[in-house]
Amino acid sequence: MTDFSGMSFNCNGIGNKVKRQKFFTYVNDKIKKGFCFLQETHSTPNDEGKWRKQWKGEIFFSHGTSNSTGVAILFSKNSPFKVLKESKDTSGRILILETENWG
Repeated sequence: MTDFSGMSFNCNGIGNKVKRQKFFTYVNDKIKKGFCFLQETHSTPNDEGKWRKQWKGEIFFSHGTSNSTGVAILFSKNSPFKVLKESKDTSGRILILETENWG
């Protein structure tokens, strides 16, 4: 069995680059192998590239608007999970990942 960590946060928006980088650094320090659930990301499809560069691990989105909703799941760089299936809504409120622990 592989050890892993998980967290969940209400971000209240992480569109600001400085706030997002501080937040990603904090989460990365806390979770070496695992995941983090985010709500109220206030993300849009245009944010994905920037966020992926800053996070370094895998990130999955269900976008809302730049000022409301949005959820995401972050996997650490060394996460023991493999994503098999992704399901999400179009309003940025639901994101379901089917995973397996390959670690």
